[in-house]
Amino acid sequence: MEPGIWYLGSYVSVQVLLTTDSQQLICKKLTIMTTLSNDLQAAGAQLTELIESFTDERFNAMPSIGKWTAGQVVDHILKSVGGLEGLMKGNTIKSERAFDEQVKILHDTFLDFTVKFESPEFVRPSNPPHDRQKLLKSANEIYSRLANFTATEDLSLLCTDFTLPLSPPMTRFEWAYFGLVHTQRHLRQLGEVRLSFNV
Repeated sequence: MEPGIWYLGSYVSVQVLLTTDSQQLICKKLTIMTTLSNDLQAAGAQLTELIESFTDERFNAMPSIGKWTAGQVVDHILKSVGGLEGLMKGNTIKSERAFDEQVKILHDTFLDFTVKFESPEFVRPSNPPHDRQKLLKSANEIYSRLANFTATEDLSLLCTDFTLPLSPPMTRFEWAYFGLVHTQRHLRQLGEVRLSFNV
């Protein structure tokens, strides 16, 4: 088993040094996975709070910054994160590597706000208008299910049904972490849209 496990939470990176005792290892893994579940719940709560801060009109209005409306940002977030539970419930195999090996790469990639990405076609938002209340309901459901899954299932398994470009197959833990940092990236974007309207 690996000598250390990395978990990068919402704001800081923490290295958990492990002993060879299997009970301590299991306990620390469970603690890390519970932290991830809690962070996903918090990200979902931040998202719903931001959605609620917009009027229906401004939710679908083009801001002075960026190229997406608030509704489009939320639509993109939910398209990206909404499929994660299904992916993690899909085909899996036992991993022979650390279950969080790709976490630091995901953190450094998605939380580097100086880098811009082109969204893949299948998660690009639809054209406005978007139903704010419908997206709000979807956000609550998606993050609740995802947080519950990460708190109750074996996250060390590798998911084999889909991979990110230039990435090896990722574990359930890494996919859940992707959902977290991807959400955090776009929460920042959504906050900037909100500020552009002085909401």
